[in-house]
Amino acid sequence: MAVNKLDPVSQSFTVEKPTYITKVDLFFATKDNNIPVFLQIRRISDGFPSQQIVSNSQKIIPAVDVNHSDDATTATTVRFNNPVFLDTGEYALSIGSDSKEYSIYVSELNATDSVSG
Repeated sequence: MAVNKLDPVSQSFTVEKPTYITKVDLFFATKDNNIPVFLQIRRISDGFPSQQIVSNSQKIIPAVDVNHSDDATTATTVRFNNPVFLDTGEYALSIGSDSKEYSIYVSELNATDSVSG
């Protein structure tokens, strides 16, 4: 029997001083109507998201709670159950699902701004 391993989309970021976060805004272009999506904050190791998930940072977002738009103007706000402590270092927001219907906007430095053009 084959086992599928999820390969989430990840966006790295750096924390320059210890902080707590309580929520994250995600911007979806498409969504599934039934299958949820997950969010995790992972530590970066050797330049890549590791399997180490930061404590209290894993959330399952039901499909009904996922907002989407054609131009990245509608956020899906994901609130953590408890504040998530991030020490200095590199992390990644990792988003995935068992559905291939989800697509999410990503940010790139010096790229075209989809909102202001």
